[in-house]
Amino acid sequence: MKKIIFLLFALLFSLNTDAQIFKSRYEKDIAKALKIADAQLDTFDFVIPPIERVPEHVKRFNISATQTNWALPILLPADVAKLMRDSCRYPGILKIADTGSKQTHIDLQMGQLPGSNYTSDAGLTDGNGHGTHVAGICVAKDLGLLWPLVQKGLVQWEPVQVLSAGGAGNFAWVATAINTEYASDIAAINSGKFVVYNGSFGGGTGKVGEVETALKRSKEAGVAFVFAAGNTGGLGVQYPGNSVYGTATASLNSNLTVSSFSTRGPEVLAGMPGAGINSTWKNNTYASLSGTSMASPFMASAVFIARSRWGAQLSNVDKLRAYMIWVATDLPPTGKDNDTGYGIEYIRNILTKNPKDMGGVTPPPVDPPKDTIPLKPLRTLNFNIEKDYTISWGNNSTAKAKTRQLSKSGLKSSAYKAVKITDLLVSYQSTTDAANSEKILKGGIDWFFTSRGLQLLPGMDDQDGLYYTAFFLKMLLKSERKLDISVIRIGAESGLYLDNIK
Repeated sequence: MKKIIFLLFALLFSLNTDAQIFKSRYEKDIAKALKIADAQLDTFDFVIPPIERVPEHVKRFNISATQTNWALPILLPADVAKLMRDSCRYPGILKIADTGSKQTHIDLQMGQLPGSNYTSDAGLTDGNGHGTHVAGICVAKDLGLLWPLVQKGLVQWEPVQVLSAGGAGNFAWVATAINTEYASDIAAINSGKFVVYNGSFGGGTGKVGEVETALKRSKEAGVAFVFAAGNTGGLGVQYPGNSVYGTATASLNSNLTVSSFSTRGPEVLAGMPGAGINSTWKNNTYASLSGTSMASPFMASAVFIARSRWGAQLSNVDKLRAYMIWVATDLPPTGKDNDTGYGIEYIRNILTKNPKDMGGVTPPPVDPPKDTIPLKPLRTLNFNIEKDYTISWGNNSTAKAKTRQLSKSGLKSSAYKAVKITDLLVSYQSTTDAANSEKILKGGIDWFFTSRGLQLLPGMDDQDGLYYTAFFLKMLLKSERKLDISVIRIGAESGLYLDNIK
């Protein structure tokens, strides 16, 4: 049986058909990664999604000398970094459950402990890169949020491999890892240290009994777990992010709004930077990736800083969670919401707000609260999309094939023309209220019509262009945005229209 892809968000999908969608090299790599991930789900419980396994950019220079990620100046400006070095004094262990049980990147050597491999892989090193990237966000030289504390000797970190080099994992591996690591976690706690886990993985929304049992035991012993919320772009935080024994993290763009791919839900505690994050990458390189897998290590680092700053005051995980809620800075809309939870975790707040001033702690409920968006019975929504959409198309008998999406302002060849779509009526199934459903659908259609190019075969005309516009609209929204629509009517500025596209 197919299982749900964790954080699935593909930019383009490749099909052999009569018409073609123009794609860049990056888009082709994303499409290839999507096929790989989809095939892996026949054997594995969860996989790394395409946008987290295909870097937007890979650089070989020293990142500390040339660039950083945009999140550091926001979360850790120079004065806050100094305050963190001066005020944090309690040591801890950060365990990064990901790909690779040994990180060989030159900027990830300080503080690294020998790791453990709980997968079927024979090797130890990170052959994928995902774990290297996640680790860099936390502890890389001059780049990681915890780097000042690594230099101070307060951070030891351990790569715990629960994902294969191919980017896939099973929940049985996760349960075994948590249960096996329990002994060393307890030993660390008994020696006066604390333990925080980051898990940038998961899939589906159903709870897994053996993982829940393992998480519960460790959490009750004082171990804190931080997970990614998922990249479905809709409601339904992915497991184990939706477990009451962990903390789910959403992704923010550089303007501090929720990323379009970030999964929403009541279990989201906070939003942290996760779009276009530069970090360490395999083979001693640096790469830019996007996903809630990138946001989660920022949150895990923030939790680590809170423990290092305030020590035993936050040794109870329920109180630690309440503290992270208390120090979070709200992001629009006002109050707790499904997109970014209680807001963003600024490190300055963590360093300056004493837990003794926050009052009592309300234990979390046994089960997560219900979604605040009222659910409706399964229904069909039909409405006109009134917006100026344009699709560019041409005949490949007279025009050279393009290797990337066409820019509407850059259509110089007479063989290509921009055609305004003025009439578009669609229907689709939704379980959410009409207003939220309409917002999601319009967002998906806006995405589809942004700089989209379509190449037709010899002999095809405008009617074929309209047909394939509707065809690819339906196909891409379903495969990449998880919106299953039907096109009732599509028409162009010329007056040509088609009804009930099959």
